[in-house]
Amino acid sequence: MLELTGTGHAQLRFRDPTRNRDVMPTLRCEMLRLLAGVSTPADRQTGSRVCAVLRGSGRVDIGEKTFTLSAGDVFVVPSWATHRLTADHDLDIFTTSDAPVLEALSLYRSEQVQSS
Repeated sequence: MLELTGTGHAQLRFRDPTRNRDVMPTLRCEMLRLLAGVSTPADRQTGSRVCAVLRGSGRVDIGEKTFTLSAGDVFVVPSWATHRLTADHDLDIFTTSDAPVLEALSLYRSEQVQSS
């Protein structure tokens, strides 16, 4: 996937292949790999995300605050907060969110945000 995106980061959503939907009706589960020296675009979404750093180190910008990350850290991205990741060393992050619930209620929105 990293080769296909050409961006230095790739995201994989875990899906139930028999129903072509999220693995759980109330939680979205995703893996993100971010290569060293790469930053993701800033984004925001309705709903909340809980993220666990499985490997690597870097930083996460959430709103106006920056936090350092290393393996074993867990962080939360609140609803509609701007979020951006930067990898110092290759980062693997597991993320869960309540996006499926918000999609079912037609309340889910997401967008990339221009960095200032």
